[in-house]
Amino acid sequence: MVTTLREAKARFSEMVKRASRGEEVVITVHGKETAKLVAVPKHAKKRDKEKWLAELDELRHKYSTGKVALVKLYVDEPDSNQYRQILRESLEPPHTSVVSLAELYRVFWSKAVSHGLSYDGPDALVQTISEAVEQGRMRLINYDRQLLGHFRPLIAICYSRPQPLRLRSADGIHLASARCVAAAEVVCADKRMREAAESLGFRLLPRRI
Repeated sequence: MVTTLREAKARFSEMVKRASRGEEVVITVHGKETAKLVAVPKHAKKRDKEKWLAELDELRHKYSTGKVALVKLYVDEPDSNQYRQILRESLEPPHTSVVSLAELYRVFWSKAVSHGLSYDGPDALVQTISEAVEQGRMRLINYDRQLLGHFRPLIAICYSRPQPLRLRSADGIHLASARCVAAAEVVCADKRMREAAESLGFRLLPRRI
């Protein structure tokens, strides 16, 4: 049916009932069709909502691991844009262990020496990361008892396999940190760490390296 805005306002309950039964209600303003009321599609069932929530949860927690992935965010490397895009698409700021700050400082110095970067570069880069933390664009996970509670069983799982996964201590700390925030995904570039993360049930980003 077609109705004026004035009539639609006066008989709004009736218009909603008509629309809910499948009738299209077109509203005119000064004789021009301007809007319409339609029923919510019947295919929007509960399972659609559950699927949407599952997809939202999958996107929600992305955990940026240690030095390798983080270095790519702050130092231009061939695949840096790929890692930056992953984190841009995340619904939440990336989480990383506080241990990363110490690791990154050493790596930045190593790159400064190897590639002839200015010696003030490492301090400037760490300052940039510190500002990201202060502004809420990155979240640090402290090394505490909760983390140790995740670290020990994680290491035990990796080393008790028929073919042990010889996970390094720092990588174990990063994965335990991911457990602390119930992260579903790990952003990681290190092959050994990716193998361990996958065996522990994390989804890996990027999917391939």
